[in-house]
Amino acid sequence: MCGMNKEFFLGAIFGTSFLGFCLLYLRMGKVRLLSRLLNRTREGMEASARQRLLADRIRLGEFERRHSLWMYLEKQLHYSGLHIRFPNLTVEKGIAVVLFCEVLVKNVWAFGLWGGIPLSVDPGHIPESRHDGES
Repeated sequence: MCGMNKEFFLGAIFGTSFLGFCLLYLRMGKVRLLSRLLNRTREGMEASARQRLLADRIRLGEFERRHSLWMYLEKQLHYSGLHIRFPNLTVEKGIAVVLFCEVLVKNVWAFGLWGGIPLSVDPGHIPESRHDGES
């Protein structure tokens, strides 16, 4: 009888250990499955966040482009009708022409038509230089 109790006891220990390991591996499988699901969810959230950030950047760039000074000037150019009269005129060319004309007018106003000799001064009335060659 003693041998039977010992065999029963060893069988019970082996059986409960085997059952415990089986339950442990089943639970670990569920944990692995949950871990994979959470990783996939996290990757999906990161991908959607990247797409949302990219879409926001595109929208911001489009907003800045639509409401920039260049677009305002372009709308004013089209509104004025100059693009019909001068089809090759762009905002950049228009600004360059305006700046060139401004510089030209200011130089004529400041230095006279001949660039350095004011028209209102008679060359015979220009005072002599005080510098007579003496050092």
